[in-house]
Amino acid sequence: MRTAFLLAVLLGLLAACTAPAPRIPFRDTAWHASAVGGKWSVSTFVKDADVLGLELVLDQAGTSGWALEFGARYASGSGDGTRIVFDPLTGVFDQPADSKREIDFYELDFGARQVYRPDERLQPYVGVGAALLQARSTERWVQPALLPNFPADTPLVEHERTKIRPGLYFRTGLLWNVLRDQLREKSEVPLAFDVRTLLSTDYSYIEFSLAFGFGR
Repeated sequence: MRTAFLLAVLLGLLAACTAPAPRIPFRDTAWHASAVGGKWSVSTFVKDADVLGLELVLDQAGTSGWALEFGARYASGSGDGTRIVFDPLTGVFDQPADSKREIDFYELDFGARQVYRPDERLQPYVGVGAALLQARSTERWVQPALLPNFPADTPLVEHERTKIRPGLYFRTGLLWNVLRDQLREKSEVPLAFDVRTLLSTDYSYIEFSLAFGFGR
């Protein structure tokens, strides 16, 4: 009896050693790619910008819901502004003039996200990462007539291209696996609502977006 018990314990230990480690439930998906569309609320120059982007999320089984994320974004916006122009009556730059502003943003980013309830269809998540952001802006205004340089009201334009600046972003969102395993085995079609903020030296913004993609 004692020998049989010891044999059973030995077989149990052997099975525990040879069996694969239990997988923390993070589906069987190794990646998903999504198209992103949304709105930026920008800190300066313009109030709002429309954004389009692509994101790739790479997850690994047994990581407690941690995943890597990569992204590329393009945003553009326009708005009204004010320039201080030369006043021919006072002889100094003290006259405000209305201006039209346009700006384009280009961004690359990399970070990590923590997914909660990774074995469910609805998955809240938070993320943090680093980004590189560049902006190209144009501003147009009219300089009032000023002899001899400006014999009549003259349209002027200023172009500016900022250097590529580093930034830090934070995000939170809710992902819904709409068609998990419906199109094919071990596949999903994720739909996500996301709130994201980026802090950088020249420009900062808050992003509200929707993402739709495919994953395996």
